[in-house]
Amino acid sequence: QLALANRSIAVRREAEPSRIFDISYRQLVANPRATVHAIYAHFGLPMDASVEASLAAYIDENRQYKHGKNRYSLAQFGLKAAVLREQFASYRSYFADYLR
Repeated sequence: QLALANRSIAVRREAEPSRIFDISYRQLVANPRATVHAIYAHFGLPMDASVEASLAAYIDENRQYKHGKNRYSLAQFGLKAAVLREQFASYRSYFADYLR
């Protein structure tokens, strides 16, 4: 995962900025409709009535915690927070605005 995280940063730095549109998970969960509208607008995609209807249906049918809330811990996977913070420091720094 660390190699993939580092590669994602390298690819972003090399890519044409208009091809990238960052969103945070919190933003998506808080307002999925507005987030998808922003994505469509950024990439110049049409948001017609059929797309809007499909989006609304998907959001209604797939609400967060629909099947309950999962609770995971680092320990159950043999991981330690301090080690992960150190290993992913550059990734966390690069995407700091989206991780708050």
